Amino acid sequence: MGSGVKGSSSIRTRIAHHDFLQTENRPPRFRRHHHQLLLHLHLPALLPPAYVDDVHQRLSLYKKLASCNDDDALIALREELIDRYGKLPEAARALVETHRLRLAAAALGIRKIDASGDVIVLNFAADTPIEPARVIALMQRDRGMRLTGPDRLRIEARTIDLDARLQRLRAVFKALAA
Repeated sequence: MGSGVKGSSSIRTRIAHHDFLQTENRPPRFRRHHHQLLLHLHLPALLPPAYVDDVHQRLSLYKKLASCNDDDALIALREELIDRYGKLPEAARALVETHRLRLAAAALGIRKIDASGDVIVLNFAADTPIEPARVIALMQRDRGMRLTGPDRLRIEARTIDLDARLQRLRAVFKALAA
């Protein structure tokens, strides 16, 4: 989380100190974080056997998805799936979009996303590039957000389906990255 209190990785701890306010003139340090991101959207995200019936092809496609490191690669894989197997079923679309979220979250230093129909919880890595001042500003604009742990942001959000969850997460990511 930027440069705050020495020896502390907690958003809450750094918010309690004033030195984070002096970081506003520094450029953001967005870098790829190499931690394992846990992501749970509470929706099926897979290639259904009815869509790709050959198990070896499914495994190959999962491997190809795992190697997608940017949005262009994801777009190419999505187009390949549509060309070979037809329109993406909802579970396959969720799989591709889940990976897209992984890429965006990694750049922000988010290590866990749990997005259910009523609440979204983001857990930040200790070395997230997001400045505490940005989190404060976001919480001040949206009263449905609050810190519920040292590095955990809870967002009250009624998201009944994949599109609503994606839209809300993208909006939060955009606000955190701005």
